[in-house]
Amino acid sequence: MALNNMDLFRRGGIEKYLKRYLAVKPARIEFTRFGDDVGVLGAAALAIKVPESLRTYAEQYRKFLKLSY
Repeated sequence: MALNNMDLFRRGGIEKYLKRYLAVKPARIEFTRFGDDVGVLGAAALAIKVPESLRTYAEQYRKFLKLSY
């Protein structure tokens, strides 16, 4: 959401809604210089190095793909 609405976050209009509707502590919002490419770059980073938290899922998915063909 911040990718296409950075001005909304910069003006501070979103914090009051986060505090009102979230039951947990809001995540820290940071802006990057990647622009519209942020999704592609994130996917490439995951393809290069799978985090431990996703490794089990990735291995099961690979097994599923092998069985599907």
